[in-house]
Amino acid sequence: MQGITATIKEKTNGRYGDLRLKRAVFSKSVGVVTFSFTTMKALSEGQREEIAAIVKASEFAALSFAAEFSLETRSVKSILNSVVSFTKSDFFSVFKFLEETPKAIKVEGDGEFKVTFTVDSDMARTFEQMSYVPSLTEYLQSVYASNISVELIEKQEADFDLAQAVKDIDYRQDLAQLVAMGTPKREVLVERIGAVVGKEVSGNPIYISDVEEGNVVICGNVIEVAAFDVKKEASKVKKVYKYTIEDFTGKMKVVYFAKEDDKDILKVHMNDTILVFGKAAVNETAHEMQVVAKCITYCHILKGEKINVLSVEPNADYIVVKPQPYEKIEQQSLLDVLAPTKKEGDGKTYVAFDFETTGLKALEDKIIEIGAVKIENGEITEIFSTFINPQRPIGASSTQITGITDDMVADAPVITAVIPDLYKFCYGSTIIAHNIDFDYAFLQYYSEPTGYIFNNPREDTLALAKAFFRKKENLKNSPPNFKLQSIARVLNVHQDEAHRAYDDARVCAEIFLKMQ
Repeated sequence: MQGITATIKEKTNGRYGDLRLKRAVFSKSVGVVTFSFTTMKALSEGQREEIAAIVKASEFAALSFAAEFSLETRSVKSILNSVVSFTKSDFFSVFKFLEETPKAIKVEGDGEFKVTFTVDSDMARTFEQMSYVPSLTEYLQSVYASNISVELIEKQEADFDLAQAVKDIDYRQDLAQLVAMGTPKREVLVERIGAVVGKEVSGNPIYISDVEEGNVVICGNVIEVAAFDVKKEASKVKKVYKYTIEDFTGKMKVVYFAKEDDKDILKVHMNDTILVFGKAAVNETAHEMQVVAKCITYCHILKGEKINVLSVEPNADYIVVKPQPYEKIEQQSLLDVLAPTKKEGDGKTYVAFDFETTGLKALEDKIIEIGAVKIENGEITEIFSTFINPQRPIGASSTQITGITDDMVADAPVITAVIPDLYKFCYGSTIIAHNIDFDYAFLQYYSEPTGYIFNNPREDTLALAKAFFRKKENLKNSPPNFKLQSIARVLNVHQDEAHRAYDDARVCAEIFLKMQ
């Protein structure tokens, strides 16, 4: 797209040297391509018409299009947002370093701006080997109409900040603890009737919707039964039983590999209520969570338990945040826009969501932005996006990472006011996120006090991607890691410049669709 600006400068002998193409947007609803340009100086009507005529004659004579012009607005905040967005997309290891060491980056200036990185000698070498500084400089020059300098300063040993190093270690430990801790589990009260196979299952079962990988105890009504033989060796055949059980929060596949003396397993029938102890893991073939059972016990869910944990019906109307139709497609290339491909849906509804937060701990930190997109019949149809007022200062380090300031959330609704609308948006859908345990911990913590319980079935694009790229036909295209941005690049999913919860949710949704 930047070839358009080069053509304009050539045709006008460089009279529009500060002109930059910010984006091109194709609106399917009206069939128009809109080009948005920025300049350092205001343009007259005649100058705008001249530029539009050159674009029309050069590249897009067969299309309906419009041209928009705006003065470039630069600030420390906007430049920092651009740096964070670019780094997160193209240099994720550097982004993680900046996320853990926010004091390493500084943006300053008023008119003339400068981005400074102060790092130790090891990180300085990493920057140089990756050509990070020249790449960032080139990117900023393509985005802004005037030059912005980027400087790398190697911190001397005497400048080592022990206190900051300790904080960085604590930060990483907190992250590891959060991942290990996972989402708090909710339990179902049951009465045991008798063991079917193995020892009688002890401990209360958890909600099926809360199941994560590892050893679990769950219960539910049997709604599907199947049995088949698996040949393990030349002379041995093993019997495998598959069940689908359902509680009031979701369904789960249960697999049991029978032993020769397991005669009682034949007594498990449709509509029985069973308690299962086993190991939960993602089935690499079906791309869904299943439990390989070790012990199975008949049980009875105590009267009233189901009523006590059911959530409420959604409101008839959206109150605070109203979803918007997903109409526009923003890309740096029009090739995919002009010839879009439609992927056949599975008839289900999904909602991909993402939160921006002030930290990593749901019990202590706050949600400051919500982004979600709805998928129906294999296409994104609606978006749900809003800032959240955390009712306390966001903090400089969080602002540096997210680009969200106190001013941006000052007039935003509080989380308790938004939860009912988000619940309505997600109602009846399977919810999706990348590394869903993190976002779901916040969702669960802030929704349960309101009475809106998100018992939706869940999908994790992180687990799905690992299974997807293990397939033989996909191995050669595997990403270097399973970060959202890395997967998006491999699957050719467009990522916007702005670091926003909505865009991460959209990218997550498109990745999910591409892996179906």
